[in-house]
Amino acid sequence: MKKIATFLLIFCVFLALPCFFDGSQKTLAWQEAAIVSATEESEQAPQSATYIVSANSAVVFAEANFASDKLATKVHKDKIFVLLDGENPIQENWEGYNFYKISLQENNVESDTTQFGFVLCSLLTLQRPEIVAMPNFNAKTNKECKVFLQQNGAFVESDITLIHGQEIFLYEGFDAKKDFIAISYVLDGSVSYGFLKTDDVSPNGINPLLITCAVLIIAVVSIIFAWLFMKNKHVKLKKQKPGQYNLTKNN
Repeated sequence: MKKIATFLLIFCVFLALPCFFDGSQKTLAWQEAAIVSATEESEQAPQSATYIVSANSAVVFAEANFASDKLATKVHKDKIFVLLDGENPIQENWEGYNFYKISLQENNVESDTTQFGFVLCSLLTLQRPEIVAMPNFNAKTNKECKVFLQQNGAFVESDITLIHGQEIFLYEGFDAKKDFIAISYVLDGSVSYGFLKTDDVSPNGINPLLITCAVLIIAVVSIIFAWLFMKNKHVKLKKQKPGQYNLTKNN
């Protein structure tokens, strides 16, 4: 009886072996297919770059225009991931306004009608590693001044005050013809973005005292030359009068 039981057990094991190896191969094949699929999906997924809301707020529109549905509103210093075409952000233009294209899922924005959204370009600033860590300051404030935020195309004064001489970073350069200059600055241990009145900014390498002295020197030199010119003219007039008198007397 024991021999029969042993024989049946061995027989069952041999019958089960093909199924076991076949199932293992199927499982292994499925795992490999899943890995390949995930890799392909990762390679095909659109790349994005991190931008920061430098304005007071930024609306996410369903389309690249102001008349489309407003899907969400991001606030100052929020991160927004902008889709890239190669190394360049994807943009769409509408009546002279440029919009960045974003993935709603990546930016935690819900919508039943679309997978993408659009944000006005002028409200965002590319997050740069050197700015996030600590700006390479290239300017400073020349007096105590208020930081401005951009809202609906206008500059709105915030409640943030920078002290006189505070170091700032001009991430769009300095243009004396502009009314406002885009800046980043460190406040409470973190980097913030905004705008300052151009008159409140002194770029590094330009000494306002030297400029003031140069203006005063030019003014003084101009006054001296004007005085010498008038004095010389007055002397000539004096020399002419006696000659004119003698000529009249002799006649």
